[in-house]
Amino acid sequence: MQNSRLIWLGIGLGLLALINVAVFTGLFSDRSLNLHWRVIAQPSDDEGPYVIVQFALSDKRPIKSIQVQRLDEKGNPAETLWAVSGKSIPIDTFSFGTSLDGMERTDTHEGRPRLRPGQTYRIKLKTTGFKSGELQFET
Repeated sequence: MQNSRLIWLGIGLGLLALINVAVFTGLFSDRSLNLHWRVIAQPSDDEGPYVIVQFALSDKRPIKSIQVQRLDEKGNPAETLWAVSGKSIPIDTFSFGTSLDGMERTDTHEGRPRLRPGQTYRIKLKTTGFKSGELQFET
């Protein structure tokens, strides 16, 4: 009798542990993240005009990776302009090309990347809690 009680107690505690993990990691929640963008400036340099874009997330979260690609006429990735990975502090807005605390740049470009007017781009973002988002935008 004592052994069967211990077995049922173990099963019950195991189920509670699984439910706890599922709830607090967001295992069964919506994993999509809404992204929004806006142009905040259009300055010019020696190479011509470029666009400064700000992105906003649907909620404040630590970011694990960001990748921005320029798309060709068919909508296929032509070039990765900006890629960072690591773990940032919880944020809900950031600007393209800025350095985020806790993250390192992983693309092969040197210097600050530029978004040119009239181009189509795609941003892919991953955050903690298994959430990710993707957005295609045109400057």
